[in-house]
Amino acid sequence: MFRNYLVIALRNIVRHKLYSFINIAGLAVGLACAILIILFVRDELSYDKWIPGGDKLYRVETTFHVPGRGDIVTAQTTMPLTVTMRDQIPEVTSQTRLVMQGMSMIAGDRRFSETVATVDSNFLQVIPLPLVSGDPHTVLSRPDGIVISERIAHKYFGDANPIGKTLSTGRGDCGQDSVCANTMISLRVAGVMRDLPHNTQIDADILVPYASLANRMSEDGKQN
Repeated sequence: MFRNYLVIALRNIVRHKLYSFINIAGLAVGLACAILIILFVRDELSYDKWIPGGDKLYRVETTFHVPGRGDIVTAQTTMPLTVTMRDQIPEVTSQTRLVMQGMSMIAGDRRFSETVATVDSNFLQVIPLPLVSGDPHTVLSRPDGIVISERIAHKYFGDANPIGKTLSTGRGDCGQDSVCANTMISLRVAGVMRDLPHNTQIDADILVPYASLANRMSEDGKQN
């Protein structure tokens, strides 16, 4: 029975070539579009789902209500906000902060402009990014300790073990502040994390302790 149906179908295709081509091509394009849409939606819904406990992590956003204009939504908030939320809202058990900054990173004769994530010392305890080397409880606790990705480790140090190696940094967002622009700080690699997948909001290859970096820059600026 199936053989007869197949023969009849093939005969109709041969007899009505243009009509058959239009139908088959339309079906193929429709299926391809449906598959691409499904893959796109699946990818969008997978963001940060790979982080352990990601279902309990929330990003704080700010909405500006501007008269005469639409609302402006931004992922940036004032620095004390999340600390206040942790202290005053019982459901908030912990908090951490991340600020993206442009910096120049130097290792020997290698110098690159990088986008660096300045974070609280508890960042890897709240958001457990996968580490290849280092203890997430201590890698960001030292004033000069930083965490870099495998990609950055290979970029600056090749195949050598990056732990204990030094990167020097100069702020790349100093504007007209000459003291800031001329300030150089040595940072020691305390941990290496796996390269983050594309489906994440945390676009960071270098983690630097925010408070420690600010204090060290302030001290070096006074000395200059």
